[in-house]
Amino acid sequence: MLAVSLVFCGACWFGSEYRHIQDKLAYEQMEIFYLGRERALRSAPDEAAMSLMEIRDYYPSGTKQTIGSPLDAAVELVRSEVMRDVVIHLQNTSGQTLGDDPDTWIRFYVD
Repeated sequence: MLAVSLVFCGACWFGSEYRHIQDKLAYEQMEIFYLGRERALRSAPDEAAMSLMEIRDYYPSGTKQTIGSPLDAAVELVRSEVMRDVVIHLQNTSGQTLGDDPDTWIRFYVD
């Protein structure tokens, strides 16, 4: 019975630690997205598009959180909102009418 209890406690501890690590990783990702947005909003269009690309490509869904998990959904929601803000900034400052797709802006200014 002691062995079963120890295994159960170990499994619970591991699960708790794993979730704590995922929480930290999600927070770090969202923080990087917000910092990228702030940098982009102070930048000329070419630099803003570079920030947009970095936000888009920074640890895609499923690399730090489990795909479909609540944390993954939260991270991807923040990513999409931040990317939308940068695209709006590009639309307002560049004089270009390239639409709402971040990839179009990245191709135009970065590629």
